[in-house]
Amino acid sequence: DAPLGSSFIEYMKADTSYDLEITPNRPDLLSHVGIAREIAALSGVKVKYPSQSVSPKSMIPADTVEIKDSELCPRYSARIIRNVKVGESPEWLKQRLKSVGLRPINNVVDITNFVLLELGQPLHAFDLSLLEGGKIIVRRAVDDEKIIALDGKEYKLNRNNLVICDVRRPVALAGIMGGEHSGVVETTKDVLLESAYFKPSNIRSSSRELGISSDSSYRFERGVDFDMVVNASDRAAALILELAGGEATEMLDVCLSRPEIKPIACRFEKIRRLLGVGITDVEIMEIFKRLELGVSDIAYGSCNVIPTSFRGDLREEADLAEEVARIHGLDKIPLVALSAVAGGSFKKDAYAVVEEARNQLIALGLDEAMNYSYADEKAALADSRYGKDHLLAMSNPISHESAFMRPSLLSGMLRTVEHNISRKNTDLAVFELGTVYSADAKAGEEKLECCIALTGRKHPERFSAEKGVLYDFYDLKGVLES
Repeated sequence: DAPLGSSFIEYMKADTSYDLEITPNRPDLLSHVGIAREIAALSGVKVKYPSQSVSPKSMIPADTVEIKDSELCPRYSARIIRNVKVGESPEWLKQRLKSVGLRPINNVVDITNFVLLELGQPLHAFDLSLLEGGKIIVRRAVDDEKIIALDGKEYKLNRNNLVICDVRRPVALAGIMGGEHSGVVETTKDVLLESAYFKPSNIRSSSRELGISSDSSYRFERGVDFDMVVNASDRAAALILELAGGEATEMLDVCLSRPEIKPIACRFEKIRRLLGVGITDVEIMEIFKRLELGVSDIAYGSCNVIPTSFRGDLREEADLAEEVARIHGLDKIPLVALSAVAGGSFKKDAYAVVEEARNQLIALGLDEAMNYSYADEKAALADSRYGKDHLLAMSNPISHESAFMRPSLLSGMLRTVEHNISRKNTDLAVFELGTVYSADAKAGEEKLECCIALTGRKHPERFSAEKGVLYDFYDLKGVLES
């Protein structure tokens, strides 16, 4: 019934979607509030955080949550909301979810998804009547334990996987996906709202191992804001009370440990020298404050910067310089012509000795292998020269298979030999030149090592009896002497 020639904008509300590419070191930007903080820092205005006030009507039993592995789950909060009316979400909520590609399900589930996108904290709502014993147990899975997830598939678990359980069985894969028979449906009356913090490396390895990726795992494996756990629960509970009714209990917040936040010493002159721009001490501190970073111990030429809980990527002075550069303006960094100076002949370079050794090994008929510099504990201890006290642990490993820096090249070489032999390539003459690492200063914290492996036939390309001659001890002795 719209008259011909009318402006289309009168009948279809204008909307703009921004598609942002976020680097893995900035999980705080995987939310609307995170982006708002960046805009506020660039424009010099304050962020208006959403309201999240909840008036609890009753207490929650202290034994509702039990954490059996504080390393993988240092914090878990729960709140019960009784007598909710599960139904269709209001139009504004459905439209906001649709605008970012999510399908509306019901008001309670939609609110958890909305808060995930708004604040960056994944949440999960359980139907309390489906939790046997009415409690949550956070533990490692038992080997070969099974769970049917929300995607309808059955997954076989092992002790490296963290699960959320009732008193009888797993009801969710922690930080990844809920179980099929514990979610909120139209008949749900009482809801248990979960908001937690899980160890990023465990969620990352479990997600990859099980082949499941979700909006929750995407954020947990990069690291969520430890202090947002409580705020997000309050925000979601307030919205549930507004849109689905009911009565909320107090929150049960089980916090067994907190990540340590260390102040970073900042020298203003060092920042200016790194960036090559003329920026005053006051301007540098103002940028830190706009980024919601704490500034303390201000002295002549220096200060201490305290990172917030949502900026775990800030660890050293160079990180602070990068923050100053991008807020002050990368376009303001001047172009400077560099002058190169000859540093001497290549033969005097420390690398030349390594390159000469590499060339000699190749000339002796060996193929070069290259392996990753990290390994799991069992592989790292394959070399009997080293014990657990020699292992250098990674602070943020990609998975448990890469939790330690290699103390020896042996583990990688054995893996290379195994990989080839299992594919019927049994005749090998390989070497690796690489750096190994030790936590024991006496053993040498970082040094070069060479590992050589000979196995199978010496001359598979020849004929008659020579073709069957196998490598032995004296072949390896000859390589070393050469």
